[in-house]
Amino acid sequence: MRQAIAKIQKLNNVESFLQINFIKGYKYIDRAGEIVNYFYKDNKEPKFVMNLSGLDIINPDEKIESIKISSKSFWAHFLQPDSLEQMDSFFGIKAKDIVKILDVEDMSRIGWRCYFVYEFETEEERKDVLKKFVPVINTEFEDITLTSLCKGVNLIINLRKVKKNDGLILPALLLDIDFYQKYDQSLSIDQIVPKLTEFKEVIRSEEFLVLINEILK
Repeated sequence: MRQAIAKIQKLNNVESFLQINFIKGYKYIDRAGEIVNYFYKDNKEPKFVMNLSGLDIINPDEKIESIKISSKSFWAHFLQPDSLEQMDSFFGIKAKDIVKILDVEDMSRIGWRCYFVYEFETEEERKDVLKKFVPVINTEFEDITLTSLCKGVNLIINLRKVKKNDGLILPALLLDIDFYQKYDQSLSIDQIVPKLTEFKEVIRSEEFLVLINEILK
C-alpha cells in the first residue's frame, strides 16, 4: 500500500499559473508601453510581443516563462517554482504596480493553477488509483475532471497520465489543479495580496492534503 503524502511539498510542482481578471481594464490600449518600460532591467529592453489584444513579456524573471497583460487580465506562468512564496511575491508586487498603470480598481476573478506530478513505481499502481474513477467495465481512464470546494476556494482538478523521465521512465499522474474564486460583485484590487495569502493557506491545508490522498489512495 502506498504511504500517504504527509506534506503537499512532496508533490513536484512542475508549473504554476496565476491570474487576476480585471473589470474596466481597457486603458491597457493606451498604456501598454508604460508596462514594457516597467520591465526594463539595467536599461535592457525586455523580450515582448505587443498588439491590441494583449502584451506578452518573455522570461521577465529566471523562473518565469512569461507574463500576459490585456484589457481583461494579468497572467503569469512559472516553471519549476521554488516555493509558493516565490510566486506570491512576484505576482503580488507586479499585479499591484500594473493595475496602478492601468488605473484598474476592481477584479472579477482570481486564480492560482498548479501542475503537480505524482510518480508511481509501476504501471499497475497507477491503474489501481485510476480504476476507481471509471464507471464502465472494460474502459480505461484518459482524462478526468473533478470539482471540489476547500476552505471557501473552488477547485477544478484534472487528472492526466504522464511519464516522468529521470533516466528511468516512470509512470506518473499529472494533477492539474485550478484554485479560484469568482465574485458576483467586484472585489477591490487591494485584496490581491490577502487573497493570494488565502490561496497559499488552502494549498498547504490539511483539508486539501486529505483530498489529494483520497485521490491517490
